[in-house]
This record gives sequence, structure tokens and C-alpha cells, in this order.
Amino acid sequence: MAIQDHPNKNRNDNAQPNKMRPAPKLQRAQSKAGEQEIFPEKLQYTGKNLRVDYLQSREAASVTETVAKDAVKAAAEKRDDSKREEAIAKARAQAQLSRQSSVQRPSVQKPASPTEPGQKAAAKKPLPQPAPSQRPLPQKDEVQNVTARKTAAPTTAARKEIEKKATDDKKRQRRMLIAAAVLIAAILLIFGISSLLNRDPKPDPDISVDPTASVPAGAEAWTKAELEAAKLALSKEVIFPGIFIAGIDMSGLSAQEASDILAEEAERLRDEIKITVRANNKSFTLSADDLAYSFDTFSALEKAWSIGRSSEHYDDELDLILRHKVISAIEKESLHIDLNGDFDEAVMKYSLQKKLADQLPVFTEAKATGFNTTTLRFEVEEGKTGLEADISTAIKDLHRLLQQNDFQGDIVLKLEDKQPEMTASMIHENTGFVSQASTPIYGSWQADRNYNLIVAAKKMTGQVVQPGETYSYLTSLGPITTQAGFMSGSAIVGGTYIDVIGGGLCQPSTTLFQAVVKADLEIVERHNHGMRSDYYYFGQDAMIYGGSFDFKFKNNTDYPVAIVAETSGNYLVYKIYGKPLPEGVTIEMDSVKTGDLTPITTTQKVLNTKLEPGESEQVLSAIAGSTWETYKVYYKNGVEFDRQYLTYSRYPSVARRIEYGPSLPPTETVTETEAPTSAPTSAPTSAPTAGTETATEAPTEDPDP
Repeated sequence: MAIQDHPNKNRNDNAQPNKMRPAPKLQRAQSKAGEQEIFPEKLQYTGKNLRVDYLQSREAASVTETVAKDAVKAAAEKRDDSKREEAIAKARAQAQLSRQSSVQRPSVQKPASPTEPGQKAAAKKPLPQPAPSQRPLPQKDEVQNVTARKTAAPTTAARKEIEKKATDDKKRQRRMLIAAAVLIAAILLIFGISSLLNRDPKPDPDISVDPTASVPAGAEAWTKAELEAAKLALSKEVIFPGIFIAGIDMSGLSAQEASDILAEEAERLRDEIKITVRANNKSFTLSADDLAYSFDTFSALEKAWSIGRSSEHYDDELDLILRHKVISAIEKESLHIDLNGDFDEAVMKYSLQKKLADQLPVFTEAKATGFNTTTLRFEVEEGKTGLEADISTAIKDLHRLLQQNDFQGDIVLKLEDKQPEMTASMIHENTGFVSQASTPIYGSWQADRNYNLIVAAKKMTGQVVQPGETYSYLTSLGPITTQAGFMSGSAIVGGTYIDVIGGGLCQPSTTLFQAVVKADLEIVERHNHGMRSDYYYFGQDAMIYGGSFDFKFKNNTDYPVAIVAETSGNYLVYKIYGKPLPEGVTIEMDSVKTGDLTPITTTQKVLNTKLEPGESEQVLSAIAGSTWETYKVYYKNGVEFDRQYLTYSRYPSVARRIEYGPSLPPTETVTETEAPTSAPTSAPTSAPTAGTETATEAPTEDPDP
């Protein structure tokens, strides 16, 4: 569908007050009833509304109306004269027809009867013709005879009618041309008068004047000495006189001095914050720390410092004058700036709950406090009957007090008795094994990397995720350092393999990702690798990197979830315990290839100082990139009954890579290209080889091959 642009649709006509608007076009339209009352200065003419007052003053409109009325009157008189001439012409035409009728009358009369010989003889005798001046006007009977004759001779009458119509059309066109000429003359006269009246218009008080266009009133009277004095006053690096912040006079203070004073004032105000909370005949106070309340001294100081220093004009002298007028006015009438404060609602909520727990018997639900990896059961703390406070209403009351700067006010908490809905027995009866996933471990040649897998498994096993809680893989591992027990593992950095602390930690996140999907938990964050490794299938990996790329999932059930990680033979195994799936239901992952990416046919050469001079070796073959979509497939007793989209993965193409020694050129030709290997279409069965784990459009470093 074509879209028509309207560039002038939203244009503001007031944005260009000095430009004359074009005259409106005259359009054929019927006049509306009562329009003359709404627009009394409009001129009504033959059904057209001519807005002659569109650009004129009231005096010009009056002159215009008079001229236009005269034009209309003249046109009306010409119409009357034309009608008179038409009537005379019609009468003459009828007289001519009457004469012709009297000459040809015998041809249309009945023949005389044989019994009337006298009449017959009279009929044969020709009638005397009167003189032209004595011919009478046609009578009624004669007009009827003419009509009868027209009917008898249609050809002649039709031709005369056509000629008459053509004559009338010419007269009508002549009258229209005369009327149009009169209108044009009137319009030209109107605009001539309007231009004379508006040649020196009065300034519109509603139109703002550009301050850069002229100097303010009285500026021309400033002497050079006065200008120099103003310049000196404005050049001082202090807050100008008359400016107050939080009631403190900041006149003549430098930025550092004002900042120090405001910091002291903010601390004094924070010490005054002591809001009393009353609940069930007991009370406690909330301090500024309990509310995370702080004052924005920087914004207040920045505002005070900018007064008298903002340059808004191109003319330096004009800007100087205006700025000096500003600070002079403020010195006479002081300016007060507020010191605004802010608080953290999350900290406020935590402080309320913690202090209530210390003062009142607070209601709690049964909660899993851990998971026993030997008995494979949750360790549960029983819920308690107690009082539940309306925290949301309390926070609203605290908002109200702080916004009113009432730092010593008090609020009353609403409490009600509450019984726990979740019990320890309910957790034990409704939790158990849910799912598991495993990935192959590399051989002994990757001993340090495999050690990192064991360290990660020990840190993660037994961890509990509460209902509604989001689990972060990187947070659960903690700092990835040698002090935390991790070792160096193989990884690709800058296009070559090196050892980095924590190499191999993408394999636990990938294995956990697969187990979580099979447990039907919600995936919050997941990233695929930049190049596929052999321990997982396409679209079924979860890469992590530093603090930028993490794997996260949410416990979207009503019961706790536990993670159990272990190594079993040559496999890394992750298991999920929690609320089991419905009986007979299992979930698997299915990845479908959606496209191939353009392969890279060039060879990448990388310097390796560990190689001998002149030595070179190929460390990576060319790989064609591809895109994949992964689905969660639901089975009931082995029969698929549902399929849901899960993730999208893109694995970029990888160039052939050759490493060479530092001094001599490589011993083999490196300009040759190798056809990229296509992506496998099934899960790998051969022994794994070192790969890389960098995200698409991610950093070139990855702490795990």
C-alpha cells in the first residue's frame, strides 16, 4: 500500500510570524446557513465565501467590503440590462413569426365548402398587405398558429432554436467574463490597500524576540569601564552572591568548599532520620542506613555553580551583559536550591522484615535448607505459625514521610495471624529425582582441564534453588582463581591455544543446561559457543565467559530444586531433584539445522614462539558455519505428544589455521586453501578433540576449549 507523505501536516504557522501567508484559493462551494453571522466580515458572492479579511486589518476589510459590494451591484445591473435586451429580442422574433404566419395563413386554413361560393371567391382574391410600420403585434391566436406551423415544419424551427441557443450562450459567457474582470480588479485593489496598511506593522506582543538579534534595553549605555567590571565579577571561580542550598548561604565559596559544607550538612540530616515503626504494642526505629537514604549533593552543587555561567548567545558582549544582569538580580533577591534525597526500596523492605523477626513471632513457610547427597533427600526447616505484616502498605507510608521530609515520623504496621501452607512433610512427599544429563570427559592428556570439571562439580553438588528463585552458574562457582582451587586449562586466545585459569568450565554449564531442559525448568540466559566442541551436539551447549556470558535458569515450580554433580567413569553427570514430571512423561532435546554459512577459504597464520625457526604445523582445519534451532520434545511412554521451540544457535565459519616458528619462514606453503569440513548431521561417536568455546559476536578469549 502506497503511503502519501504530508510534509506540511504538522507545521506550526506561528513558527515564522514575519512571513506572509498565501491567499486562499477560491473554490466552488455552497454557502452555509448562518455563516454570515459567524464570519460577519466575509463577503457573500454567488455562493462563494471570499475571505477578504484573511490578511487585513479591520479598516482594510471595511474598504474591501465596500468595493466588493459595488462590484456585485454593477454585475446585477448588467444582468438586468441583459434580461431587458433579451426580452426585446424575443418580442421582435415573435413579430417576425407573426408576419410570416399572416402571409402563409391560406395554406393552413380549411378549404371553403361548395355550398359557399361567395366565400370561395373571396378566398381566391389576394388580401392587401399592410405597411411594415402598420403591422400589428402577433395576437394569441397567431402565436398558436406559429406553434402549429413549427410542429408541421420541424427542420426550420430546430435550426432557428439552435441559433438562438448559441446566441444566448455567447451572451452568458460575455456576462461571466465581465463579472470575473470586476472581481479581479476588486481583489487587486484589496491587496494593494492591505500592503499599504501593513507596510509598518505593530510588533506582536506574543512573538518572542531573538535575543541575539539586538542588544537589551540600556545595553548601549554601558561604558567600557562597566563592561570590564562586569567581566571581572563573572570571572571569579566562586558561587555568586545570593545563592542558597538547603538554607545554607553559598555566596563566595569555591566548588570544593561548597562540596565539603554540603557533605557535612547531608550527614547531619542523615543523623536526624529516625522513623518509628509500631506493631503489636512494640516498636523499633529505622535509620538512614536501614533505608539506604542519601542526599544528592552533587546535583545541587552543579545547579548552583551553573547560575550566571551558562552562555546562550553568540555575541560575547551581549552574553556578558545578560549574565551580569542575572547575578545582579539574584544578589538582590536570593535563590534557594533544595537538597533532594533518595532511598532504596529493596533495602527498606529487608530492614523491615529483619527487625520484625527480632520483635515479633513472624510466620514462615517450611523451607529446604539443604540437600543430602547420600540419602538424596531435602533437609527441611518446618514452618511457623505467626504474624504476617502488610509490608507493601508500610513501604507506602515510609514513602509519604520521606517525601514530606518528616524524618521523625512514625507508622503503624498492620498484622494478621498466618498459618504455613507448605509443611516439611509436603516437601518430602512431593520431591524426588527429575532428570539427568551427561557429557564425555577428555583423556589424560587434558588432566588439568578435567581437574577443573571435578572442582566445579564439588562446588555445585547439593546446591538448592528455592521456588521462584533464579540460579546463576557463575555465581555458584564463585571466583575462578587458583586460590579457589582451579587450575590452568587449554583455551583459544587471540587465535591460538594457550592455558588459562579455569579452562574447561563451559562443559559443566553445558551439562547442567541439558539436565535443566529435561527437568522442564525455565531457561533465563544461555549462549552458544563460537566454535563447536565434540562433547555436545549442535544447539545443545551453554557457553560462559567472565562476567559477560552466564548460564541461568529459574525454578518455576512450587517445590525446591537441588543439583547433584558427579563424575562417573569417563562422563560428567548432572542430576536434578525436585518435583518429578507427570508419570510416564520425559523430555528430550532435538536440534534441527536451518542453514549453512559461507565458508572461509583463506588460511590464518599464527606465530608460535614455542616452535623451532622454520617449523610450522596446522592446528585447525577449516570449518563451515551453520545455524540451528533446538526444540524441547515431550514424550508419554516413549510417544511424542508435544514439541516446543527452545533456542537458536549460530556457529560462525572458521578458517584453516597454521602456526609457524619465529625466525625462518614456514617450511610448507601456507597459501593453499583447504575445503571446509561440513557440519555433522548426527551426534559424534568418535573420541573428542580439543575445540574452542567462544560466543557468537563474543570476545576472542574463552576459558574453555
